[in-house]
Amino acid sequence: MGLAYRPEEGYWSAQNWAVAEVREYKTALLQEVISMFGPDGISLDFLRAPLFFNASTTTGEERRSVMGAWVRDLRRRMDSGGVPTLSARIPPKLETLDAIGLDIRGLVDGTLSFLTLGINYDSFMAQDSDIATIRKMVPSNYSLLWEVSYVERAKASATCHHGPDQRMTHAHLATSAHQAYFLGATGMASFNFQYYREFADTPCMLRENEPYSEPPFEILARLKDRDWVARQDQFYWSNTARHLEPGSPLSATFVLAPPQGAWLSGKVRINLAASNGSGLPRPPSLSVNGERLAATANTSLLWASEFPDRFAGEYLAWTLPATVPRSGPNELVFTADSAMGISHIDVVLPVSASPMPAKADDEESIGLFMNE
Repeated sequence: MGLAYRPEEGYWSAQNWAVAEVREYKTALLQEVISMFGPDGISLDFLRAPLFFNASTTTGEERRSVMGAWVRDLRRRMDSGGVPTLSARIPPKLETLDAIGLDIRGLVDGTLSFLTLGINYDSFMAQDSDIATIRKMVPSNYSLLWEVSYVERAKASATCHHGPDQRMTHAHLATSAHQAYFLGATGMASFNFQYYREFADTPCMLRENEPYSEPPFEILARLKDRDWVARQDQFYWSNTARHLEPGSPLSATFVLAPPQGAWLSGKVRINLAASNGSGLPRPPSLSVNGERLAATANTSLLWASEFPDRFAGEYLAWTLPATVPRSGPNELVFTADSAMGISHIDVVLPVSASPMPAKADDEESIGLFMNE
């Protein structure tokens, strides 16, 4: 599609799938894999650099026709070659699928064995996706996976291109799975999980005091256990940038999945987008489901974390009584007398249930589809 196509998104060049030779080339590559290696399956990644067509020279109908025919042809080749499973990793927002040429309803009729809703690098929760709508678009018994990664967000750094990671803790991972199941997922997948070990170069990590860590592979076997994730302490988060204007309420909705057991008193915390150098401002007022919350100077987590909190000391926080949260959507409303940008919101809810069990030592019990 030429150089500098959508450079603002980092895409400098791409092959145009509207050109038959491009599709034939991709088919030839996969046919070689089918014929020479006989894999158990093939996963098509439509999320990593999702650029397949020039949207200004093709219509949505044309894109869906071209991509649908290509995927169905690949499925026939796989059936002939004895390769049983064809899946797709797709963006989790329906609005992005038109430019790619993906028609979910037209590809879950036996063409694609399952779908994975991917998240790429900085992780977000199923509540920020269209998973509930997609669940209604596919058969009730169709496998729909939600993806988790190694990092919730990264902190800006003055010395490294990639700042220190806010790594996903057990509570992050368990809550992400629990919410995804609540909204319609049937299983979990992972992306870049190996980057718990290292993302940036080693000198950068040393400068930023980024500790080496083995990925918590032991938790993968647990994430497919709906009962287990429902018993864990809950950590919900959103990294959507928001701006709070004086006298103008700002709403944010969090979908909370009920635990096995009961919620205990928790916290709501925010990080501001920028500081004026004079310390944190007075917290805005916050109501959750119509109940006014009291601000608290204690902004720490309510349980021990496996990894450093890169934003410790930079939160504003409120106490969240156990009687306030409800299953499903919860409305948070902030009001303030001065303007401020909010870069992060989290809802921290301990659960009156058993602690995390010992590590699973049977790797075969993991049973998850993992993307590299």
